Amino acid sequence: MKSIIHRFTTAAIALIAVAASVPEAHATLLSIDGSGSFKFTSKESYFSGGRAQTGRYRNLGAGYYHSAQYTVNRITNSSSYKSASMSFELWSMAYLGATSGPILMTYGLGPLKGGYHYSTPTAYGKAVSLNKYRFPEFDLFEYRDSKWRYRDTLVFTTKSLL
Repeated sequence: MKSIIHRFTTAAIALIAVAASVPEAHATLLSIDGSGSFKFTSKESYFSGGRAQTGRYRNLGAGYYHSAQYTVNRITNSSSYKSASMSFELWSMAYLGATSGPILMTYGLGPLKGGYHYSTPTAYGKAVSLNKYRFPEFDLFEYRDSKWRYRDTLVFTTKSLL
């Protein structure tokens, strides 16, 4: 009897040791900190094949584009481990509090060490022109576990011509 209990105890300890040693996927604590700004040129150009993007969407399709620039104070990694690649995106929302809308521009950022930040990351490029008043929003995604994972949002509470 003592032998059976000893074997079960040994097996249970071995199982716990194996489970504890399996690497765990960590969600990185990435955030957009401070305020942000954006500006567009008034000149628009039509691109039948779209314009190349550096974030998670490489091509946003045909249409009118204008030169764009957007920035935030900081993107911070509050984790103790390195992030994966990120996509810093400019979205257009039909109303305040909307959860989806067209993506106007994406900008790729490299991995960020734990406890570090990007100071005033700025995206330059071509953004889709909607020529509508909408609520702009910046979203941050991270490519982890073979998927793009949402990390943070900065919402503008005033409509702008996008």
